[in-house]
Amino acid sequence: MSGPAEGESNAQRIIEEIVRNHGFVQESTLQLINSLVSQEARREVEAALLAKDIQIGSSVRTLASNLYTSQARFVFELLQNADDNQYTRGQDPYVVFRVYPDRIVIECNEDGFTQQNLTAICDIGKSSKTGSQGYIGEKGIGFKSVFMAAWRVHIQSGNFSFDFVHRKGDSGMGMITPIWQERSDPALPFELTRITLYLHDQSDPADRERDRQIINQQFLELQDTLLLFLRKLRKIEVSFHDEEGSQTKGVIFTLSRIEDSDAAVIERTCTDPAQNRKLTYHIVKHIARGLARSENRDLSDAEEATRSFATSEIVLAFPVIEDPVTEEEVPAIEPQEVFAFLPVKKMGFNFLIQADFVTLANRQDIVMTSRRNQGLIEAIADAFTAGVLQLCQHQTLEYQWMRYLPLENSYPWDGLWKDLISSIKSKLEDLAVFRSLERSTCRTIKDLFYRKPVFNDQRGAPLFADLPSEVYLSDSYAPSDIEILKNFGLGNLSFNKIIAMVRQDLRAGPGNSRIKGLNADDVWHTRAYEAFNIYWEHGWSPSIRSFKELNIIPLQDGSWVSSDSGNTFYPKYDDVAVPNGLGMRLVHPMATRNEARCAFFDNLGVHRIDAPIVSNIRERILRQPTGPPMIVNLQSSVERMRFLFITQLLHPEEEGDLSDKFMVYNHLGVAMYPNVADFYISNDDPYGAELFLRRKSRQVNCVNFRYSEELPSVAPDSNHTLHQWMHQHLGIRQHLRLVSPDRTSLSVECLNTARTRAAEFLGFLGHLWPFEGDIVLTAAPLLNALKRTPVLCIKGKRERLLRTHLPLQSLLDVHRRFLGDEYFPFIQSSELSGQDQVPHQWSFLVRNLGVGHQDNVSFRLQLLRSLKEANGDAGMKTFNTYKLIFVPQWKSKPASWTKPNDCLWDAPGDFMTMVPLKEIYTSSFYDLRTELGHRTGIFRGILDIDNIDWPDVIDELEELKRQQSITGEVVRQLFGILSEKSPTEENGKQEMRESFETGALIYFDHNGTPGWHKPSECVWSDSTHIHGKIAVNAQYSDLKDLFVEKLRVPQLDLTMVFDQLLEARSLNLPVSEVKELLKTLNSFLRTESSPPSPSRLLNARIFPVREPSSGNVALCTSNTQFALVDREGPPSRFIVVVRVLDFTLQEIRHLKPLLAWARLESRYLSRCMREISRVGDGVQRPISQPHRDLRRKAYALLRIAAAFNSPRYAADAEGLYHVLRTAVTLECGVISSSLSFEQDGVIHEIEIGQSELHIGDTNPLTIYVPNDTESQECCFKFDLPHRFASWMMTDPTTGTPGKIEDGTVNVVNSILNCLISTTGRILEKEGIPNVPGISETLVPILELHEPAESTTMAIAADLGGQGELLPRTPSRSQENERFSSPESTFSPPATPGFQGGMESTPDHPTPLTDPGDYDSEDDRGTPNNNDSIPPPQFHIPEQQSASQYRRLLEGVVTLARRTSLPNNFEDISTAFQGLLIGDDPFEGVYYSHTSHDWGHKKRVGAAGELFVFTILSCIQGLEFDLQNWRSNIRGYARVLPEYRELGAWPGRETSDLVYDDMNGAFTRLMISLGYLNADHWAGKWPRYYIEVKCTTGACETPCIVSQNQVNLMESTTNGPQGSENQSAVYALFRVFGLGRSSMGLKIYIDPVEQKRLGKLAFTSEKYSVVPTGR
Repeated sequence: MSGPAEGESNAQRIIEEIVRNHGFVQESTLQLINSLVSQEARREVEAALLAKDIQIGSSVRTLASNLYTSQARFVFELLQNADDNQYTRGQDPYVVFRVYPDRIVIECNEDGFTQQNLTAICDIGKSSKTGSQGYIGEKGIGFKSVFMAAWRVHIQSGNFSFDFVHRKGDSGMGMITPIWQERSDPALPFELTRITLYLHDQSDPADRERDRQIINQQFLELQDTLLLFLRKLRKIEVSFHDEEGSQTKGVIFTLSRIEDSDAAVIERTCTDPAQNRKLTYHIVKHIARGLARSENRDLSDAEEATRSFATSEIVLAFPVIEDPVTEEEVPAIEPQEVFAFLPVKKMGFNFLIQADFVTLANRQDIVMTSRRNQGLIEAIADAFTAGVLQLCQHQTLEYQWMRYLPLENSYPWDGLWKDLISSIKSKLEDLAVFRSLERSTCRTIKDLFYRKPVFNDQRGAPLFADLPSEVYLSDSYAPSDIEILKNFGLGNLSFNKIIAMVRQDLRAGPGNSRIKGLNADDVWHTRAYEAFNIYWEHGWSPSIRSFKELNIIPLQDGSWVSSDSGNTFYPKYDDVAVPNGLGMRLVHPMATRNEARCAFFDNLGVHRIDAPIVSNIRERILRQPTGPPMIVNLQSSVERMRFLFITQLLHPEEEGDLSDKFMVYNHLGVAMYPNVADFYISNDDPYGAELFLRRKSRQVNCVNFRYSEELPSVAPDSNHTLHQWMHQHLGIRQHLRLVSPDRTSLSVECLNTARTRAAEFLGFLGHLWPFEGDIVLTAAPLLNALKRTPVLCIKGKRERLLRTHLPLQSLLDVHRRFLGDEYFPFIQSSELSGQDQVPHQWSFLVRNLGVGHQDNVSFRLQLLRSLKEANGDAGMKTFNTYKLIFVPQWKSKPASWTKPNDCLWDAPGDFMTMVPLKEIYTSSFYDLRTELGHRTGIFRGILDIDNIDWPDVIDELEELKRQQSITGEVVRQLFGILSEKSPTEENGKQEMRESFETGALIYFDHNGTPGWHKPSECVWSDSTHIHGKIAVNAQYSDLKDLFVEKLRVPQLDLTMVFDQLLEARSLNLPVSEVKELLKTLNSFLRTESSPPSPSRLLNARIFPVREPSSGNVALCTSNTQFALVDREGPPSRFIVVVRVLDFTLQEIRHLKPLLAWARLESRYLSRCMREISRVGDGVQRPISQPHRDLRRKAYALLRIAAAFNSPRYAADAEGLYHVLRTAVTLECGVISSSLSFEQDGVIHEIEIGQSELHIGDTNPLTIYVPNDTESQECCFKFDLPHRFASWMMTDPTTGTPGKIEDGTVNVVNSILNCLISTTGRILEKEGIPNVPGISETLVPILELHEPAESTTMAIAADLGGQGELLPRTPSRSQENERFSSPESTFSPPATPGFQGGMESTPDHPTPLTDPGDYDSEDDRGTPNNNDSIPPPQFHIPEQQSASQYRRLLEGVVTLARRTSLPNNFEDISTAFQGLLIGDDPFEGVYYSHTSHDWGHKKRVGAAGELFVFTILSCIQGLEFDLQNWRSNIRGYARVLPEYRELGAWPGRETSDLVYDDMNGAFTRLMISLGYLNADHWAGKWPRYYIEVKCTTGACETPCIVSQNQVNLMESTTNGPQGSENQSAVYALFRVFGLGRSSMGLKIYIDPVEQKRLGKLAFTSEKYSVVPTGR
C-alpha cells in the first residue's frame, strides 16, 4: 500500500469520490436539495437512490449475511493484509496487536494507504492481489472479516482518517462506504498505519463475553512460525490489556535471517520468561509446476490465458535447536503446522509446510480430492528432497536430518498425506545424500548398509575394510536415526557383502589383511569369527558355500586355502604336532589358539586329528614315493619319528617292518632307509657297531643322537622304550648282522670280517650265531654261503668253512700219521686246538655248518684230496689207465668199471653215449645221498668229470638216429637240454646248425610215421599247411627259440603263402585248403607295407566261386565274373541267380585287405547293383525337423563338394550352390524300389518293396525321405549320406559315377545330422575350407528347437511347379501370431540382391535399444518380392497402448521366469517350453508393420531388456537387482505395477546391464554353460557389460550398435584365447521373436572375438551386426 503522501484534503476528496461512486448521498445534501427543488423532485431522487441501493445492496447484503456464518479468522486476514503492504522505508516490517476489552488496536509500519488500496477494500470481492497466487482469504470476505468482531473500524494512515460502520442487521453498505473522520490521534507518527476495531457491544453480555474469548483465542493461537511464510513481516507483537489499559500479558515474535544461508532465527519473547524460545529454521523453497487451478478461486481471463495458476511456491522449514552439551545445532523434533499461507493444523510432520493448498471451508484440513492438492503433494516431496540436500551441507545436520522423516506408524495419516509419505520414501531411494564410512562419499540409501554390532570390533569400528564400491554407512549416524532410515529402505549389511569384504581382505595380502595378520588382536579374531559362525547357526547354505570357496584357512607353509579345495587338518593330535611335508594341509598353529576361530574352522570342515586320521598320517609318513625317495631334513625326520613313536598305542597291531618306509639320519647327517643301510644303536658290545666297526674306522651307520635327545625314552602310557620300538619297527639294530637285510646273502660285515679280519671272524661268528643262526638255518643259500666262507686255518691258509675240521686231538693224530707235516684244513683256534670234544658254544660249527670233527669217510676223502694236491696229476692218470671208476648195475647193464673220460656227472639217466654217474649213484647208493656233496667234489673237483653240454646232445641224437629205436619224449628231453645248453659264441652256433643240417637231426612224427629232417625242410607255421614242409611247431610249440632263432627253421611268411597259391593247381589243393591259404594271405596283407603285385595270382585258379544253378564251388581265375556278397537282406537274394565268391558275409568283411590288394572291390554287390526308387501316392510334406532341411546346409555341402573334387562343382560351382540352396526335402509315406544286377550281359532284378530314400534329380532337387521316425533316422544316418555322396561325385553331363574318396561319406553324414549352427565348426575340424569366391547366403528361416520331431511347416506356393502339398491351415501358434512368420515359411533361394538371407531394403526398421544410431536412411526402398513376410512389429492402438504394452511385458516376464540361460553347446532357440493350449502369454497383442515409430522401437528394446533382466534376477546367488539395469529406456517398464516407480537410469549409460561379479557366481555359471574357458576364468570376478538387442524377427535380423558400444567392445575384448583383460567381459544378448511363442535368446560373449570367428558379421554402415548362424 505504498504511494506518495497526500494531503488531508486530497484524502478527503478521494473518500468523498468513493462515496459518490457508491451512490451515497449525505443527509445534509438531501436537505439542501429539498430547499432548492420541489417535493416531487426530492421524492424522485430518493426513489432513484433506493432503487440503486436495492440493486447494489444485493451483493452487500449477501456479504453481510455470509460474514457471521463464515469460518474465516479475521486475525490471519489482518496479518495477510499487513504482509501484502509495501515497506520501502528501510525498517523491518512489523505489526502490533493491542487487545482491549472493547477494541483492538493494530499498528503497522507500512508505507501508508493509497487510493488503490482504499478502492480495493471499498469494493465487494476484489483485491489488489491476483487470484492465482498468494493468499486471498475466504472467497468474498477478506478484509471485511473484521466486522465479524467489530461494528466500527477506524483507519488512520498518513493523511487518511476514516471509518467503516456496520452493525448486525444492516444492509452491509457500511462495510464498503468510508466515512471521513478527523484524525483521532494527531500525534500518530506519519509512518504508522493504525486500525482500530471497535468490538460489538449491542448483544447479550454472555454473548459478548463469548465473542471476546473467541477473539482472544485467535490471537493466542498465533504461532511464531507464521513469520516463516509471510513474505515481508519480520515482527509480530500481541498484547492484552485490561479495562484500565494496563497490559496483562503479551508476546513478541521476531524473525531474523542468517547471512549467506537459507536459515532464519525466530525468537519468541513472552511476559512469562519461561515461555521464551529461540529456534533456527532451515528454509527450503521449491516451485511446483503443472498444477491444476484452485477450486476456491475465480481467475481472470488473463490468468486463465497465462496459466499462472500452474506454478506455485512451496516452502518447507526444518526447526533446529542448540544442543546444550555440544553447542551444535540439532533437529527440533515436534509436530509442526501445515500452512496454506495461514496455519491449517498440525498434521504430524516434524517440519513446517507452506503451500497454496485448497482447504476445507473450516481451514482445518486440505481438500483430499483436489487435483491441485495432488500436484502440490508431489511437489512437497520434491521440496523435501531439496531440503535434505540443503541440510546435508550442514556439518552436523547431514547426519541428523532423517529425524524430520515422517514415519507411517507415528500418525494416522490418510489420503494425500499418506501419499506424501510414500512419495518422500520413493524419492529418497535415488537421493545420494548418505555418507559412506571410509571416504565419506554420498551414496543412495540402497548403496549403503547399516552395520550390525556383530560386525564391529571391540572399538566399534568395522571388522573389515569397505568394498571399493563402498557399502558401509557412516558411523556418524546415531542408532535412533538408523532405525528411522530402516523404514525408508536402509538395509542391514548383508552377510553376502561381508563375504565379499572377507574376500577383499584376503586378497590384500598379509601386510594389509586383518585376517592374514596372524599377530592381530585376539579379541578382533574372536569377534570376526563369531560373526562368521552365525552363518552356520542359521544354516544359510549359499553363504556357507561362498565361505567354503574363500582362501581363508592359513596353513603352516604360509599359504591360504579354501575348505572346498581339499581336506584341511588341525596341526596337533593332543600335544603331538603333526609333521610337515606329508601332503596334508595343516592349519597354522597360531590360528588355532582362538576358540572362535577354531569353531569357524570346524564349521568349514577342518578335520580334527582323531584315530582314523592318525592312521592316515602314519600311512603318509610311511608312504613310498613313486619316483626317487623324498628326503626330509633331520628336524622333520625327528618330528615324524616322534609322531610314529607316540601314536603307537593307537596301532598296537602294527608289527610290520617299517625299515623300507622311514628314512633315518645317521651320525654323519645322511638320511637313508634302514633296510638299505643298516643302522645301529651305539653300545659297549665288543662285537657291536660302535666298538667293532666305527671306532676302527669302518663304515657303519649309527642313529643320529638327535633322535634320542628329542624323543621320549618311553612312550606315554606305555612301558615300550624308544630303542625297542626302533628295533621292532624300523629294524635299527643293537647287534651287527650275520645275514644281509633281505636274508638272501651273508651280511657285508660278515664278509668283510672274513676277508679282512680273518683272525677275528670265528669270534665274530660265534658272537652273532645265537642271534641270527636260526635265519641261516632256514635258508639253504645262506647256509651254503656261510659254509663256503673262507676261514683262517693252520699255517695261515684259508679254506671254506665246510671243508675245514676242528683241530680236535683225535683228528690231529690221524692227520699226522698220513700227511705228517703237510697242510690240512684245520681251523686256526687256540680255544679249540687239542680239545677232546667240541665245546658247547662251538657245537653249531659241526652241527649246522658242516665243519668236520670225526674220523669218517669225509675226513678220509679230504685227506685224499690233500694228498692229490700234494702230488700233482699222478692220481688222474692212474684213474684213466686202470678204469678205477666203479659203475654199479644200472637198468639192464651189468656192473662195470670205467674211466673218467667216458663219464658225465649230470646227464639224463637213459643217456647212451656216456655214463651218467650222478643219476646212477643217486639211484644205486640210496644211503649215501647225504654224502652227495662230498661225491660231487670228488668226481667233479678231483676227477674233472663234466656235466652234459650241447656236443654231448648232438652225439646222443646221432646215436639215436643210428639205432632207430627212439621215442618222441626222449628226443624232446634232449631238445629241451639243447635249448638251455646252446652255445653262446657264433662259431659254436654255426657248428651246431651245420650238425643239424648235415645230420638231419630234427625228429618229427608225422601222423605215426617218424622221420628225421633238416632245418631247411621244416617251417614254423601256426596258421596253414605248406606242402613239402614239416611244421615243427605242431610238436615243439614251446621250443620256438631253439628252432627259429638257433637252428634257423624258417617261419611262414607272405612269400611262402603266395608261392603256395601259385602252385595250388599243380599240387591239386582242395578248395578248403585254398580258402585257408587266401585267409592267411589276407592276414599278411594287413601288415605288409610293400606287398608283391597281385597280377600272377589273378590269373591263377585260386578263387572259390559258387555256381548259382548247382551250388558247386570251383576254383576260378579273376577273369570269371563273380560278385562279392557284402550285404544281408534283399541284396543277398542275388546269390541264387549270379556267381558269387564262396565266402560268408563275415568272411568277406575280414578279407577286405585281400580284395583291395587284388583290386576286386568293384565286385562288391553293394557297389555294382543299382537301386531304382519311386515315390508312391500319399501325402507329402516338408521335412518336420528343420536341421534336416538340406538347403539350410547348402553352403556346408558345397564346401564338401569343393574339397572332394566333385564333378558337379567343377562344372558349375555357382550352379551347384543354387541347386543346393533351392533343394526341397519332403517327407512321404510310400517309397518303393527294386535292385538290379548285371552279370555276363544278363540283368537280374529283385523287387524289394519299401525303401528309405528317393532323390529326384529335377529342378529343384527334391529329396524324399520316410515320414516315420525310425526309417527317417536310418535314411539320414546311412542311405542319404551314401546316395548324396554318389550324386555329388556323378558327372552332371555324362552321368558317369566318380570315385568316392575315403572319408567323403563320413563328412557328409556328419553335416546331414548336425545342428545347423555347428556345420562351420565341424568342417573346420575336418580341414574343409570355405569356397573361394562364394560366400554363404543365409536362409532367412529361424531354427526352432533343433532337432525337433513335431514341428509342422507350411510350404510356399513357388516350389518349381509342384504347388502346395498341404492345405494352408495355420497351427495354433500361427493363428495367434496373425501372420505367417518366417519360422513357418519356406523361403525361395536368394537373388543377387538378397544379401545374407535378409531384406536388403526393408520397409521396417530393426528394433533397437539404442535408437539414436538408426535414422530414416535405413528405411528406404521397397521389399523384395522374393523375400518372406517381414518380421511383424507391434502396433498398439492409441486408446489401448498402455494396456496392450502391459500385456506384452507381462508375457515377457512370464516367459523369462520359466526360462534359463541357453548354453553354448546347443542351438539358438530358447522358446517356450511345455505351453498348453491357451497358454500363450502374448495372445491378444496386435501385430502390424510400422516404419518410423521411434517410440515403438524403444518399447521393443525395453521389452528385450526386461526379458534378460528377469532371467538374471531369478538366478539364485547373483543378487541381480535394479541397480544393475542401467538403461536409459528402462522406464518403459513402468506400465507394470512392480516397476511403477522405475525411471530412466540417472547416470551415464555404458551398457544396458552392468554386473560386478563379486562372488564369482556368474562367472562359474558362464563356464558351466560353455561360454568361458575354465582354464582361464576359474576364480575370476570380472565386471560384465551386457548389451541387449531385441527384435520381433529372427535371430539373423541385423541389429545396430553405436560407436560408443563398439569402442567398449574393443576395449574389453578378452583375446583369441579368452585370457586377456580379465577384469571385464562384454556380452551381446540377442533377444529374437519378441511377442511370439518362439521367442528366444542367443548369447555372444566378446563380440569382437565372435566377429573374428565369423559368428557375427559387422558392416560399416552404422555398425550393423548380423548373427551368421555359424
